[in-house]
Amino acid sequence: MELDLEEERERDRLEVEGDFTQEAMLCSPLAAVSQGGVGEWELDDDADAASAGARRGGHAEQHGADAAPSRSEGGSAPDDASGESGKGKKHKALKVQVNLTGCCYAVVGAACKSLGWKITAHEEKWTIRWVDRYCLGQTLRDMRLVRPQRINHFPAMCEIAFKCRLANNLNRLRHRLPADYDFYPQTWVLPEELNTFDRHVGENPNRTFIVKPNSGSQGQGIFFTRRAADIPKDCKYVAQRYLNKPLLIDKLKFDLRIYVLVTSVAPLRVYMAREGLARFCTEEYESISKQNRENHFKHLTNYAINKKNDAFQAPTEGIAVAGMQGGGEKGLRGDTDVGGGEGMDNGAEAGERASQGIVGNEGSKRPLSSIYRWLDANGFSGEKVRS
Repeated sequence: MELDLEEERERDRLEVEGDFTQEAMLCSPLAAVSQGGVGEWELDDDADAASAGARRGGHAEQHGADAAPSRSEGGSAPDDASGESGKGKKHKALKVQVNLTGCCYAVVGAACKSLGWKITAHEEKWTIRWVDRYCLGQTLRDMRLVRPQRINHFPAMCEIAFKCRLANNLNRLRHRLPADYDFYPQTWVLPEELNTFDRHVGENPNRTFIVKPNSGSQGQGIFFTRRAADIPKDCKYVAQRYLNKPLLIDKLKFDLRIYVLVTSVAPLRVYMAREGLARFCTEEYESISKQNRENHFKHLTNYAINKKNDAFQAPTEGIAVAGMQGGGEKGLRGDTDVGGGEGMDNGAEAGERASQGIVGNEGSKRPLSSIYRWLDANGFSGEKVRS
């Protein structure tokens, strides 16, 4: 029997509740930086003492209304509230120190260095800690976060990071708000909903379903079936109705990756990147059948799969080569010049393509802006997709 939504929320709250401040729990590193400037924070002596006391497990006395970090306009430390002498209490600048011991991505370290931040391996003296995996409530309690420390994950991110939990949450929302949550195909969580899924398959014998392992990535373990009996019972899976007539570009199936930054969940604050990514299959799409369902180059857009195909094309322009060659789903091009590389335009040729407005219109990975242009040119609306 499905738990009531309020009970689910209470369970999640209890799982993540710990000895860390609300602000540390709700704000990401970039939110903290936006409060205190790119290069440094201003932290008063009392707040520093409070932080040290929290580290020892005690409670340092806080003076004034709050011992939170403060910063006046222009970046200078504010004077004493009395304003009589103009010699207010000194505030010392805290340089941003980033702990990357739990991070294996070089691009994160490169970004921190470009901002002038210091990389540290210290387990206590850091202002930002980047962890590749999601953090459990117990992990956060063990960290004993204090102001102005931030980590790059929110508690309970596993509720959307794992396919089965995400599917459960989406289905619950669809049950309550069907008109707002009709944007994804029918979905079943297995083996919990195996009986319901088996009955649906029996009623629709010619329908194909795509099955994905709960914690899989990069296309590993995905398969297609028309029989519930094909799905192993000893692992967790998500099964979805396969959309057999997708929109195609150049006769290829593709997907869109739109990147967002969530800096707060209460209140909700989300920033969407202007540019994104489109990933393409490397063989022309055909309606799925028993004969071609094992050909993932036709049906799956995962880069980790399609890069192994000889037909894979490096992007013509707009996405860095580093992101294509063993870099996973990274490497959206910024201002860095990209030259050379097989299939890459450069120099005068790239300039000519840019002047024609067709930059990034080829390749197995393309900038999202090129898809918007294609949609506008073919009777669709890129603006509707963006909004």
